[in-house]
Amino acid sequence: MIKLFTGVYSVSVFLIWALGIGIHLWTIYIAYHVSGLFWAIISFFFPVLSQIYWGYKAWKIDGFDSAYIQWLIILTVLWVSRFVFALIIATSSDEPKKLEENGKPINGRPINGWLILIGIKIVASVSYGLVLLFRYVEAVSNFDPQWIKSNLYIDAVNITYVQTFLPLTAVIILFIMNSFLAYLFFTKNKEFPKAFIYLNITAVVITMFLEFITILSGELIYFSDTITDFIWLIIWGIYLMRSQRVKETFVNTKRKKYVKITEEEYVLIKQNLSQ
Repeated sequence: MIKLFTGVYSVSVFLIWALGIGIHLWTIYIAYHVSGLFWAIISFFFPVLSQIYWGYKAWKIDGFDSAYIQWLIILTVLWVSRFVFALIIATSSDEPKKLEENGKPINGRPINGWLILIGIKIVASVSYGLVLLFRYVEAVSNFDPQWIKSNLYIDAVNITYVQTFLPLTAVIILFIMNSFLAYLFFTKNKEFPKAFIYLNITAVVITMFLEFITILSGELIYFSDTITDFIWLIIWGIYLMRSQRVKETFVNTKRKKYVKITEEEYVLIKQNLSQ
């Protein structure tokens, strides 16, 4: 069974590589014809960011009817499939694990079970945050304060500023937090469970704050996003704090351990080292 997964994984890696090269060249072509040689060069050196940006521009013009968008979706599906197959192969390997004296893996247990769902959610949050970041950056770049001040009353001007810049700030904060969580998760850092709870509490507060901003537009708020995030936090927070698998998985730490010794022991150790 593992050989089958390995074969499918290898094929998916090749497809991702081939489609990635093709879409990257397509991205450079679009950038050159839309915005000139400079943006084509930028797109060449920053392939992932440029594909997200030009994909968003194409989506605004043609929606999901754009062939560029459709191929990006196919590439994304293949990338996610490759990620899943890699997890299956890694967690199903029969190779012996390095053990400590107490019989536990040195680097903790592999990421498996329900933790895979948390990993997928974190990766999706980072990706979606990047898309939102491009969207709000474009909104800010099209912001014309002179026109707003000359055509709107002072209250409307203040509301416009709040609706333009505060969501961008919130999205940047959420993107940084999710990226930090992704780092802790995939390095299996010991502080991940606590960081997950604390940062998601902050995310719930930010989400509630963003929903309050919609009041300024005269819209009703239902706190649906806040309730969803709160339920997510309760379920996975309890799991991360009580699960034995979590305790045996997230064991890595960069903190230095210090041991107290007496002055006589210090002198003895120093003498042994000097011999």
